[in-house]
Amino acid sequence: MTTQSIYRYLIPGSAVVAVLLILANQPVSASVFLTNGTDVPQDLIPGIINTTVAGLIKNPVPLVFFYDRECQSCEQALNSVRFFEKRNPNVKITYYNLGDSQENRSLFTEYKGRFNTTKIRYPAIFADDLAISGSSDIIHNIESFARGYVK
Repeated sequence: MTTQSIYRYLIPGSAVVAVLLILANQPVSASVFLTNGTDVPQDLIPGIINTTVAGLIKNPVPLVFFYDRECQSCEQALNSVRFFEKRNPNVKITYYNLGDSQENRSLFTEYKGRFNTTKIRYPAIFADDLAISGSSDIIHNIESFARGYVK
């Protein structure tokens, strides 16, 4: 193999690697949102949740959880939310299965509309001016709510 043929393979491959490295370093879309449409960066999520929880303790509002029984990741998030609820019986959580009715789906659309973003998907939990979307973020961040309500 000549040097020229090596470059012919290396250069296109390097371009692909460079593009992949650039894409890998792009910010990941957050799954925690504020009503002004802000995607909360992962490193700021605990602080935002703590601030929200502090406000909810002073002025309790129910958490509103949307899911679909046909969605496996929704079931995982639902189990985490129910476990949270058992440990924090003073927290009111309203559950809406999107598969149950058009009314539930319309209500979900209404809640999403308050957040000035199109990125909110189910499962999602809403708490005042905070929305957490996606089973992984709900599962990982519901404990922050738990710690805040227990204080």
